[in-house]
Amino acid sequence: MTDVETKYDSLAERWSDEAYANAALFYRRRADVVATLGGRLTPGMRILELGCADGGLSQVLVADGFDVEGVDVSSRMIELARRRVPDGARFGVGNLNEYAPAEPVAATIGFRVLPYVDDLAAFFARVASFSTEKILFDLVPSSGPTLEKVESALRDAGLGRVEVHPWLLPARTRMPRGATAIVTGVEHLRPVALAISRRRFSVVVAAATR
Repeated sequence: MTDVETKYDSLAERWSDEAYANAALFYRRRADVVATLGGRLTPGMRILELGCADGGLSQVLVADGFDVEGVDVSSRMIELARRRVPDGARFGVGNLNEYAPAEPVAATIGFRVLPYVDDLAAFFARVASFSTEKILFDLVPSSGPTLEKVESALRDAGLGRVEVHPWLLPARTRMPRGATAIVTGVEHLRPVALAISRRRFSVVVAAATR
């Protein structure tokens, strides 16, 4: 068992509760971005989630009508994901640097996974090869990889249509009532939001594959 597997097995039982101050809100907003950024996805489409953890986001995507396949390196995370989403999704243990679905998917997505990618350009090219609409990942510029590095790797992978969305919703701080709408509004002030997200928060990057 690798150090990464051991780490996330140990975190699995309390993952959503401890990783996010308001997991339901965080997953809801992630699902909205998945469905719209870089091209709209419609219910019934297949989505592959790499690094699906305990299935929190997969659960929302299934409720929205998507056909979801989730993969994580942690067997304990996968156990919990199967328990959380017993219908409408398939989950399996796998390494995101090697995994490929049995059939093409409309979109491949991954949150908090890019630090574990061995070769960004090769990774993007591989996931794009089985993703018919788009690929979508988030990154924290302050802790790497940088947005510039990701955009360069996407170009090297032959993906030129890239869309970047600032993400200013904090993971571990519960927002007061009404503040989420303000944050969403600021995110659409793109120059300001990108400047803020480069310092403290994160961005979501989507690349069209056709």
